[in-house]
Amino acid sequence: MGSGLLAIQSLVLLYAKNRQKIVVRRLFGHSIMRTYRVYLLFLGIEWIIQGMISGLIINSMGVLTLDTRLGLVFIVVALAVLELMLTLISLLAIERRKLSELLKEGT
Repeated sequence: MGSGLLAIQSLVLLYAKNRQKIVVRRLFGHSIMRTYRVYLLFLGIEWIIQGMISGLIINSMGVLTLDTRLGLVFIVVALAVLELMLTLISLLAIERRKLSELLKEGT
């Protein structure tokens, strides 16, 4: 739960820092994946590194069998997909809420 709140907080900060660039891209029809590709790339790299560290920890404990490898991969992929879905939902909510504020500022 704590990492989810941290991810949402970082999304709010990312949006606040780059809001004009993000809004222009979205208004010109860029997809959400294309608009936030750098952030999503970092998110993917983060999960790859977390999976590798988890594998090293399990390997150092001496219990790395095929079942634990498959279980580890399943858990890491499931959590990564869950965080990706929450990230995309949060991004869309932030965009909708902040778009009208940004457009009003420009006048």
